[in-house]
Order: sequence, then structure tokens, then C-alpha cells
Amino acid sequence: MAVRGYHSYHGRRRAGRVALVVLLVLVLLAAAAFLILQDRIIYQSDGSITIDLPFFRGDGQTASDPEGGGGENLPVEILPEEDGQGTDGQSEAEPLRAGVISVEELCAGGAGSLEQAGCNAFLTEVKGFNGTYYYISQQASRQALADGAVTQSALTEAVEGTDGLWAIARVGCFHDSFHAFADMTGAGICQSGGYIWYDNLSSHWMDPAKDGTRAYMAAVLDECADMGFDEVVLTDFGYPTLGNLQNIDYSGLTVTKTEALCGFLEEMRRQAGDRLLISLELSESQVLQGTDQVSGLDLEAFLPLVDRLYISGVTQEQQVRAAVEAAGGQDADLVLSMAGGEENPVFVQ
Repeated sequence: MAVRGYHSYHGRRRAGRVALVVLLVLVLLAAAAFLILQDRIIYQSDGSITIDLPFFRGDGQTASDPEGGGGENLPVEILPEEDGQGTDGQSEAEPLRAGVISVEELCAGGAGSLEQAGCNAFLTEVKGFNGTYYYISQQASRQALADGAVTQSALTEAVEGTDGLWAIARVGCFHDSFHAFADMTGAGICQSGGYIWYDNLSSHWMDPAKDGTRAYMAAVLDECADMGFDEVVLTDFGYPTLGNLQNIDYSGLTVTKTEALCGFLEEMRRQAGDRLLISLELSESQVLQGTDQVSGLDLEAFLPLVDRLYISGVTQEQQVRAAVEAAGGQDADLVLSMAGGEENPVFVQ
């Protein structure tokens, strides 16, 4: 029997239990989130932390490339010892004067100004940084398309309307976040748990040795040939060299990296047949280095497998020439970007 004037009160005790339950739930949720996100946490060299979340990705842009395009220094071109005959009869006897133009400018009729400037060729980037497409490819996801990407028919019409200008398509190769993420098993460079690996820019790479990578890139080259291009220049060619490389699982790689890259080039040449020249872009530092076990670079092994070698950012012409000659390109011709500066660059042989 309760004493008069006093009543039992349990509200504070109940509130305390509820608070304890809420706290425990929050702790469990935090622990679960950490387990899920631990493979996506990237510790930067300055001590900051970023998290790679795929649903925030989709415009092909990164902090280092806010426009989602290329933007590298334009290349120097060195031609390996070949018969010099292209798919449309271009030969080494005909000096190359190639202007660089965007897909958008090309489709707007900009090639006419290049011809007026004395160019006999043009180079346009159709697939660029991190797998961004500047035309609506059948191989590209919606997220991989750049703003303003043109249709294949529009680009085909523009290329075919250049009245005999040598048409060169610049194609980003293995640095392709969109396809690597979409096909981790068949194409992506992955971690030991099977999840996609990310580099220092939180982007992803394709493995040159995987069948999915080769089939995908062969289809892209087929599209370039169908659109009327005479030559394809492959960029981002090699295994990644930046990021937490120790997290990459290479246990399934049964050949060396160089052998995988050479096998890729050989297969692309077989697929292209006589429809396209297959060329390669390397940086000046790569050429001077010659070989690199991390990326798989081997200049001497690559030279016989490409129709032309483009070298970007050249500041030491004589050293570059000597490095190429030492790798087997004794009779190589050197082509430099000479006129027009960065706004309107032109390659002159």
C-alpha cells in the first residue's frame, strides 16, 4: 500500500534505458559504416582523408581535371622504322602538318581553318581523361559521356567532310574509371578482396591482360574506324604507378606487365587490320627512362608494335632522339608542335 502523498515514478528510468539503446544503435551503425567504407578511405600525402563513393561519381571530373578533358602538353611524334604507308596512302615522303582540334570544333566545321593554315592532318581527342567520351559511343555508360558529347553520326559526317585530311583519333586507354568499375572482374584492376582498386585521384584502371579490357578497347577502335579515322593514338598506356600500389592483387597475372602490354598491342593491330594505324603516346620522361617494372614500360619492346610513337612534353629533343635510336628507332623521323601555341597547336615535320 502506497504511503499517502507519494506515488511511484518510473519516467526517468525509462528515458535512461531508451538513451542507452539509442547510443548502442549509433555505435553499431558507426562500426558497420567503417567496415563498409574502409576500402574506400584514401589517406592523402598532406594528411587529409577522402572517401571514394561511386554514386558521387558520374561526370568524368576530378579535382585535377575540372573540365573532364585532357589538357596535357601536346606530343612530339617519332615514327618507328616502318614501310611508311598508311591506310589512305600517306607516306613518309609527305611531311605531316597536323592541327589539333576538339570534337565540338570539328563538328562545327573547324577543320576548314586548319586546311587554310596549310595542315594536311588533324588530331582530335574522342576518349580522354579517366574514360570520358566526347562522342556518344555504344561502349560508354551515360556517366562516361562529357557534357555536349556529339553523336557518332555527327562525328562521322564531320570526319568524312574533311576532304582528304589525315584523321587522327586520340583515345585514352587503361585509365578508365567508368568501365573498370562497371566490369571489375572482366576488366578492372582490383584489390585482394575482388573490389576495384583506386589510385591517388580516387579513379580506377583497367588491366591490359584481361579479356574484358581487350574486347572493350577493340570495340572502341572499331567505332573509330567506322567513323572514318585513319589513325588512333593510345594514351594512358601502362599499369598504374601512383596510389597504394601494394593493395593491388596481381595474383591472376600469368605474364609480366610488359608482356601483357605487348600482347594488347598485338591484338589491337590484328583487330584493326588495314583499317587503322595504331600509334602510342608516351611522355618524354618515359622515353628517356626506357623501361619501368611498375608500369610495364619497355620502349624497345613497344616500338616494333606501333605505327607511330607520340612523345608529349619534349624539352630535350636530342636526348629523346638518342633514346629512341638506342631502342631501335634509328631511322625515326621527328615531328614537333611548332606553330600556333597552346591555343592552336600544329605538328610540323
